[in-house]
Amino acid sequence: MDRTVLSELIRAAILQRAGIPADARAIAEATFATWHVISAQLAPVIGVQGLEVLLTRALNEASTAIVGTEETRTFPENLPLFQEFLKKQSSTAATEASTAVLVGFTAILATFIGAAMTERLLAPIWGIGRDGSA
Repeated sequence: MDRTVLSELIRAAILQRAGIPADARAIAEATFATWHVISAQLAPVIGVQGLEVLLTRALNEASTAIVGTEETRTFPENLPLFQEFLKKQSSTAATEASTAVLVGFTAILATFIGAAMTERLLAPIWGIGRDGSA
C-alpha cells in the first residue's frame, strides 16, 4: 500500500478513535488504544517481544524523521512514555507523531512478514474493507 494513503488511513483511524474535539490527551489515549488492538492482532503472529522490538524501532525512526537530528530527539523508546510525550504536544503535533510511529511500525512489519500479510492483519484496524477500500 502506498505510504501516503496508509498515512491518511492511520491518521483518520486515530482521529476517529480520539473523537471530536481531538485534543492531545485524546490523541494519546487513541494511540494507546490503537496499539492494544494491534498487539492483540499481532502477538499470536510475532510474539510480544517481536512487537516491542518493532515498536521501539518505529519510535526511534519516527523521532529522527519528525524531531530532527540525534541531538534533538525527544521521543521516548516505549509506549507509556510516548503516550505521556503526546499529551504534552499540540493536537496537530500529537497526531503527526502518532501517525508517523504507526506508519513506520506498519512498514517495518511489512519488511518482516510481507506486505500482503501485514495488510491482511492490520487493514481492519485502519478501516480498510476486505476489498481494499477505505
